Amino acid sequence: MSARVIIAIISICAVVTGGFASNIFGMLMNEELDRKRPGPARDSFTHWRSVRSFREYRNSCPDGKLHIYAMASYALAALGFIGFAVFMVLAYQPLVVHINSPVEGAAFTAPANIVISADASEGDYTVSRVDFYQGDTLLGSSTTAPHSVTWSNVPPGNYSLTAKATDDRGTTTSSDAVNITVNESGKLSPLR
Repeated sequence: MSARVIIAIISICAVVTGGFASNIFGMLMNEELDRKRPGPARDSFTHWRSVRSFREYRNSCPDGKLHIYAMASYALAALGFIGFAVFMVLAYQPLVVHINSPVEGAAFTAPANIVISADASEGDYTVSRVDFYQGDTLLGSSTTAPHSVTWSNVPPGNYSLTAKATDDRGTTTSSDAVNITVNESGKLSPLR
């Protein structure tokens, strides 16, 4: 089981436990208030919004149970919220692709045979194809990882390479451009 799946399971448990236990402590808090505060008009936990009312409730419960219930309720609600946020971050893993070879600024000698490779991944979907481009010209496609194509007999010039990944839903995304140079045979690449 991957670390991502384990963290997702823990996050779901935090959401369920935090929300359920927070409500329990909220009910205990209301019950404690009902015992401590006389009179028919009793505010519910959800209406405790002002500092003045919180002080009133705190002073009406000198044994400290109210404080414990309130802090536990807030802490567990925060735990549930954090768990939900972590789960959403894990659940949303966008389609990403980047060229790992050649690197930015690489230089070759014509006629060059350049192997272009890219990494592509997505959270819960499968990358079905990676297309490799020089400018707007398609150089080739790969349907299996590791994704790569060989660009053969490349003439001298400056080129901009990109990779475009497509997942099994038809969603696409493109990598950042990688700029390379192919020099004439016998010509040294410029110093950087």
